[in-house]
Amino acid sequence: MRYQTCYRSLFWRLPWSAPLRAALSWQADPDQFPADAPIPVVPGWLRPLWVQRVVGQAVAERAAWLEEHITLDPYSFGRESEPDWHETNLLRYGRCLGRLSEEMQRWMLGMEVERLLRLVQLSPSELGQGAWVAAVLAACEHVGQVYHVWRRRYKAARAREMLREELQRFLDWRSPAEPEANDTPVPLEIAVTP
Repeated sequence: MRYQTCYRSLFWRLPWSAPLRAALSWQADPDQFPADAPIPVVPGWLRPLWVQRVVGQAVAERAAWLEEHITLDPYSFGRESEPDWHETNLLRYGRCLGRLSEEMQRWMLGMEVERLLRLVQLSPSELGQGAWVAAVLAACEHVGQVYHVWRRRYKAARAREMLREELQRFLDWRSPAEPEANDTPVPLEIAVTP
């Protein structure tokens, strides 16, 4: 995916990204999107949109939990999920993704979801708004790529189940350095509307 100016509108104006947008502590300047501007068509690399909405919901839930809980180490992937800006972050995973083990694909999905969480927590001024949106869309694309591989390999029902498992793992993760908490994570309800 190459970043284009219309992708800002794709993220800020369309319903698929509403859960991610709701988790932000800041909002885009509404003047940059005139009311008469055409609504962009969602590109195929971002689909299925229900996957993006469910991932956004999980990210928003985790971000809200982190705001309420002081934690020593909120990120299970450490430096791997840092939202640093580099052009390679915008590249597609490529054909090799399908040749990786299921365990590695699950790791990649979890890392990209955590990267989205970290991007939601990051002010766009640190990367620049264009770079921030590009990084968010690239992480969303990577999530979609992993889901597509699972759907091809295991069929849709199993792919949805695997996605649900990984998002629940993301929500449930607690740092090993933290004392046991008495708050039990709420199971993620995934509304599947492919």
